[in-house]
Amino acid sequence: MRSWLRVDAVAGRVPRWRSEGVFTVRLTGEDQVHIVSAAAGPLGGDEVVVEVHVGEGASLTVRGVAASVALPGSATDRSSWSWELDVAEGGRLLLEPQPVIVAGRAAHHGATALRLASGASAVLVEQAQIGRFGEAEGAWRGSLAVDVDGQELLRHAVELGEGSATWDRGFAPAAIESEFRYPDDRPAWVGMPEPVRAARRAQRQDASALAARLPLAGGGSLTTRLSSRLVDM
Repeated sequence: MRSWLRVDAVAGRVPRWRSEGVFTVRLTGEDQVHIVSAAAGPLGGDEVVVEVHVGEGASLTVRGVAASVALPGSATDRSSWSWELDVAEGGRLLLEPQPVIVAGRAAHHGATALRLASGASAVLVEQAQIGRFGEAEGAWRGSLAVDVDGQELLRHAVELGEGSATWDRGFAPAAIESEFRYPDDRPAWVGMPEPVRAARRAQRQDASALAARLPLAGGGSLTTRLSSRLVDM
């Protein structure tokens, strides 16, 4: 099944949207919407495309109401979710959906394309995890492409799951949380988040995590945290 959703934000009025398929949005504030689904999934074979357009001087926050569980389908294990994001001059976008949990033998691919005009700002948060509680199968791939005024700023891709570039027998992360922020002039940082340090001190076995914030040459930053688990389901 293919689902399509478009959200438009214009300064001075509430967001407007159109949708086809099982996904739509709920207006939860003057400039905030939450994505909701009428069915479980995505299932293998499902394709979801979400377009977000933020006009000049407009502000929009897009969030999710619950984690998505990617499940294998009867004919294929692969599903996909694409974000097409455009932010005009002076516009502001915060995209913070709930995590994607890849269950069973499912393979889920997420792709985000962000186009920013001069003077625009954006914060994009993405979270994904291999397996529900007690599961270790599944594959996830996420990509992020960002352009500012038509110039390439970032091309980035990460994979999780056995056989991916992040998998080895010493440390095989099963969860990722990434945050792209533009503009951002904070310095580079590499370490372990304080909640993880505290968990390790308490000898929790699932607390392993590594995190890094990397400034981008053209401005902005990308922060990535790899860990064993984000949520239990």
